[in-house]
Amino acid sequence: MITVRVGFIFFRNGRIYILNLLRNDVALTDFINRILLVGYYLLNLGYAALMISTWDTIRN
Repeated sequence: MITVRVGFIFFRNGRIYILNLLRNDVALTDFINRILLVGYYLLNLGYAALMISTWDTIRN
């Protein structure tokens, strides 16, 4: 849940910076911003999967 919230905040606030860098090209800015959001989610999911796969088996 935290990853989704942080990703959305980056998505919303980062658009301003990307728009400034691309000199107000709205279509390209929105495309790049969506790609960055998807990349952020994939990176976090991949890291979580890697960490879960390295956990030791719980024997109780």
